[in-house]
Parts: sequence; C-alpha cells; structure tokens
Amino acid sequence: MRPFPMQAMIFLAPLLGSAGTLAAPPPASLTDLSTLADNTARDLGAYDCANVARDGISCRTITSFSGFTYDAKRRQMLMFGGGHSATMRDDVDEFSFKTLKWKSASGNPNVSTTCDVMWVSGPEDNFDEVDGRWISTGHATSRHTYDLRVVTRDGAELVILKPGDIPGNQCTKPRYKAATSTGRIAHYDIDTKTWRFTVKMPWNRYSAAELDPVSGRIIVLDAKSGIWSYDPVAGMAPVKLLSLKDANMGYANNLVYFPPNDRFYYFHSSAGRVWEVSLTRSGDKVTQAAVKEVGSGLGPKLPETGFAYDAASKVIGGGVHKDQFHAFDPATGEWTATAIRAEGGGKIGTQAYHALDYDPVANVYIFISNSASGFRVWAYRHKAAAALAP
Repeated sequence: MRPFPMQAMIFLAPLLGSAGTLAAPPPASLTDLSTLADNTARDLGAYDCANVARDGISCRTITSFSGFTYDAKRRQMLMFGGGHSATMRDDVDEFSFKTLKWKSASGNPNVSTTCDVMWVSGPEDNFDEVDGRWISTGHATSRHTYDLRVVTRDGAELVILKPGDIPGNQCTKPRYKAATSTGRIAHYDIDTKTWRFTVKMPWNRYSAAELDPVSGRIIVLDAKSGIWSYDPVAGMAPVKLLSLKDANMGYANNLVYFPPNDRFYYFHSSAGRVWEVSLTRSGDKVTQAAVKEVGSGLGPKLPETGFAYDAASKVIGGGVHKDQFHAFDPATGEWTATAIRAEGGGKIGTQAYHALDYDPVANVYIFISNSASGFRVWAYRHKAAAALAP
C-alpha cells in the first residue's frame, strides 16, 4: 500500500492518536498531571491552531526553527515563531496548565495580523522596517525564534531577541521583499498583549539566549562574536562581556541556566558537545563572562536542540528524538538517554525544533512533536521529586 503524502498526514494528524489510530478524547482524569508516572509521556492531543486567512502555509509551522518559553508568573507557555517559508501568523500562542491546551490564534485578543493587511489589500506603508512590525496591529513580524525568546525576571514581558526573517510565502511577497528581515529587540507585554521595540541586536540571528535570574539581565551567546548582556528594563544597547569566535559551537543551539551551581550550559545539537558559561557580577550588573567546554563529548546527535532545567531531577533535559529523552548532568558532565514510555502505548517520535520547556509546579516537560510525529502535544515526567528529609 502506498504511504500517505506528508500533506495528508499533517491534515489527518488531529484525528490520529500517537500510534496512528483514531484517537478518542482523553478522559477527564488525564488532565491531572499528578497521576503521570516516572519516565512517562502523556499525549495531550494534536497541536491545534487557526490558519491565517489567505496564508496557504499551515499555522502549525509556527514551530519551524522556533519554540516556546515558560512564564512562571502566570504558569503558562508562550510561543512565537513562524516566518520565512513557514506560517506568517504573528500572534503569541499560550499553553494553559488548567486546560492543557494551546489557545487558538483565532481567540481574542491574540489575533494575528492577516495576509490582507500585510500586502494583498493593505496599505503600502503598513510595514515599519526599523522596528520590524506591522503598523496596523503593532505586532512584531513572524520569525524563526530559535532559542532567542526570554521571559523577563518580573514576568512582565516576553522578549524576542532576533530580527525578522526574509519573506518566503505569499503573505509578504512581492511587496515587502527582503525588508521583513530587519527589526529591533521586540518586547511583548504579556498582560496588555502589546509590543514595544528597543535597540538593534549586535549578535548573529542564530545565537542563543537565557535569563540570568540573579541580575535580571538577558545573556546572549553568539559563537561568531561573543557573549552579551542585555538589560530588558532599560532597553539600552547590549554590553559585550566576552569576545568569542568558535566554529565548534555551531549555531541555532540552546542556552540553559542551571541554578544549583549558578552556571549556564550551551548545547551543540549535532555533536552532543556542551560548554559552560560563568558570569562575574557587580550589584545588579554583569561585568564579565567566561566559557569552557565540559562533559564527556559522548552526548546525543540531534536534529535540533530543545532543553530545560529539571528542578526535580537536577539535570538539564530534553532533546526528544526517536522516542528517547536526553539529559545532561552538570555535576558529572555525563549524558543519559532514556526510552520514553507513552502512557497507553504508542510512539512519541521527535520534538519539533526548540518546542520544549519545563514546568516545576507539575514537574513535567511540555513539548510538541514534529510533523512526521503528528504535531502532538506531550507532557513528560522524567522522575518524581525526591522526598524531603524529615
């Protein structure tokens, strides 16, 4: 029998379970994440969204070279992505831990700028090339966000530290041509759902970023130029902490903060190599950075990186690939790979690009699988938190 073409599989994905069979709605008990066993993933259903009118590319491609970030203040995940030859939707999608669902782009107030407004019948001057935004809605243009999304320490904003992408679909061609690749650092106010724009980015668009919770600064690692500190409150020009040029570090990778030792870890996807970043601080400022390669060098070889700090296991985990979960222990410098058990049976597959983060309240990772794996939303518990000593 001939296999389904990929387009057909994507269309059918909302109807299929993780094993490729027709899926029934999960019973109400499955919304209780406390019942999730160790080393087990729960299928929360297909990632669903609303396509942007006149955009012929699926809204699900928001995950293309992009991901989402944990918002601890409101206990939710925030996703922004798309761009280039992916969807042109520019809403911020929200994952609720009450419903265990992503909020559709069609629901107010996160309505995307439409293709019509972008160029089909919109005004000629609707694009702000300096900020990288659509004037009629104020939204930042859709773009691959890699690991360049950070929620500020006070939880007020989601910061996008990457300029726009060159247009690749009919929403922006031919009118805006390459202009949508521009833009300044974009700040999304999570409560008011409005955008503001600050300064240009001095780092490469394939860099990685992470919040320094001690200083409140955002740390950006660009393997082609250096390590930078950006103050999201002041919104002034970033400060270079260290000059750096190391081709071995690759690009479009992942930077994660590890609270137990106050260090950051940068993950190379294709070689399993890890670098440790340490900071020197003075009051609320970061003054210097140092970097060194650590680990055994025997880590996983992944198509993309997507890792997060696991507060229960005290490791940095993620990198879901071919039904396996990968974890790095900074204390030993060693990697582990674990075959994930799918609750109820079936296969997990591989996560979509950088679409993974961790919720310390429920002690679960949330990730979206890639198109070949059905665009499923999963909750995964690596292991239960250790009991406190009496």
